[in-house]
Amino acid sequence: MTDAQNPPRFPEFRVIGVTGVPEIQVGDDLPGIILAAAEGQGTPFEDGDIVVVTQKIVSKAEGALVHLADVEPSPLALTIAGEMKDPRHVEVVLRESRRIVRMERGVLITETHHGLICANSGVDASNVPGDDVLCLLPRDPNASARRIRDAIRERAGCTVAVIISDTFGRPWRVGTTDIAIGCAGIAPLKDYRGMVDRDGRTLQVSVAAVAFESGAIIGMLAGYYRQVDMVVMRFMDGLMSIPSIILAIALMALLGGSIENVIIALSVTETPIATRIVRSAVLSIREQPYIEASRSIGARPPRIIFRHILPNIVAPLIVHATFVASAAVLLEAYLSFLGAGPPEEVPSWGNIMAGAQHFLTRAIWIIVFPGIFLTLTVLGISLAGDGLRDILDPKLKRRL
Repeated sequence: MTDAQNPPRFPEFRVIGVTGVPEIQVGDDLPGIILAAAEGQGTPFEDGDIVVVTQKIVSKAEGALVHLADVEPSPLALTIAGEMKDPRHVEVVLRESRRIVRMERGVLITETHHGLICANSGVDASNVPGDDVLCLLPRDPNASARRIRDAIRERAGCTVAVIISDTFGRPWRVGTTDIAIGCAGIAPLKDYRGMVDRDGRTLQVSVAAVAFESGAIIGMLAGYYRQVDMVVMRFMDGLMSIPSIILAIALMALLGGSIENVIIALSVTETPIATRIVRSAVLSIREQPYIEASRSIGARPPRIIFRHILPNIVAPLIVHATFVASAAVLLEAYLSFLGAGPPEEVPSWGNIMAGAQHFLTRAIWIIVFPGIFLTLTVLGISLAGDGLRDILDPKLKRRL
């Protein structure tokens, strides 16, 4: 029997937003400001905490700012800018990039010197003082995270993990999402390969993106905390503007062809949509009378989010998961057919159809039947999602 005074331990994840951080200036003591803000609101850091710091304030404190008056655009920048953008802005984007991945409608998809694929090399003009100032990504986000972590450990006497997050946009589509661009004290990936599941099977391709899971939690905060919403959703808007197939191909070109990297690419391309669904649901639920009642009796935001809001958004997420699955099946087939997916020896419908191109005139069934089964699979998953929506939507239940 369990002692009433010693209840059993269970996994718990609490999210605490730190408010009261002033406008950061170049040279500011960022770790000291963060510590003071956390202690000032009665939530000092403790051993084992994960501190998520936005890239913008890190860049400001480190002086990663550029004044356009000091920039001389190159001929290439003048050609790219045309009449749509300031050529000096384009020049800064080019300087911060290793290569241009794609260019369209005044937006550059580039690979930064850090190896990140993003819009405009992460160069941003929002939330910085002055009309002619651009904010760059930190030169070494991992080093920035280590400095903040070391300072917190030295001053507060506690050991925490630090994640530097940034808003990545997707040009040509709506939506942004937060991802980790640097971290310290936490492994960005947790590798389950070689471990055995509960049924005795050895895991071969399971790699959890731990740092990205922490960034996904911020998506729920964006729906509940108005002051966080603008920053997070601008990030989502940018990331969703990149077509899924282009983003997936770019990630596969960066990571290399393997089953694990296909899983990562598919996860990244679908994350912004799920984040927007969570946000829209939270925006609706947080105004309900029972949420106001919880606030009036003194319930803290983490309890409201995980006790009252999260259970009410599970149904739309389950339905969305089926549509994500069908989209992922199609996207994997696209990547495999184009040669950007898993290796050729891996059996997938995309690889089978790609290899059957040479036999179209002699054995057309080699490409027809995989295509039929691919179509039926996607259709079946989509119909299942439609059925789940009918079952889980209380409004449709009342109509029936």
